[in-house]
Amino acid sequence: MGPQDPVVDGEFRCVAPDSQACLAGSWWTCESDGEFLRRVEDRCIDRGEICIEDQGGCALCFPESL
Repeated sequence: MGPQDPVVDGEFRCVAPDSQACLAGSWWTCESDGEFLRRVEDRCIDRGEICIEDQGGCALCFPESL
């Protein structure tokens, strides 16, 4: 059984401490908040960047496009 998908019903959820995903122009991760996990959003789109899941976050362009 593989890891759970952190995107549920179109929304990012912290299903595990290492959950991460690109969703709606943002890079989402989780961090510990006491005994719970909380979502952390890095809004790539606000900086004119794109979210690349394979690269683990925001980038100016796709690596192959240079």
